[in-house]
Amino acid sequence: MFAAAASAGKKYNAVQDLDYGVALYDYFQQDYFNALSELLIAEKTGSIKHHTDFAKVLRGGIHLSYGMEEEARNIFYQIIEQGKAQSHLDNSGLSNGVVNTVASNIAQSSNAEGGLLGASKKASNENIARAWFYLGKLLYKKGEFLPAAENLEKVSKSLSRDLHPEFAFLIDAVGRH
Repeated sequence: MFAAAASAGKKYNAVQDLDYGVALYDYFQQDYFNALSELLIAEKTGSIKHHTDFAKVLRGGIHLSYGMEEEARNIFYQIIEQGKAQSHLDNSGLSNGVVNTVASNIAQSSNAEGGLLGASKKASNENIARAWFYLGKLLYKKGEFLPAAENLEKVSKSLSRDLHPEFAFLIDAVGRH
């Protein structure tokens, strides 16, 4: 029952995966190293089943804050690519079984290439917007203003409200360069 709700993109009022909850707790306690450790262990064991999409965004953000730009970039691009693949398959008229099989293959190929384990079958629009936002922010910090602007233009209206002020600042800042 929970797996079906998770694959449908359901938003929860409470954390559904214990390991994700522990990582969130550590994150909000500003214990980023332990939060990252919890996320990495959970990905290795596959224990995050309902929040894999946002767990990847959180992990990418922590990597970014530690200056691990390449790792963060790879995580955000994986989220975006999963969203593109899912959108393409959703529009193709294929059955859900075929869509889930292809999405599972994407996740497995990401894992085989040293990517993220426990990848979700569908990246939510909100998390795809977050991925574009963080990629734009990363490029802005590196002084790559044109690519930053291109990434920020791809941020959809699904971006969560808590990021709107920073998003507006970045749009204004890249527009000045």
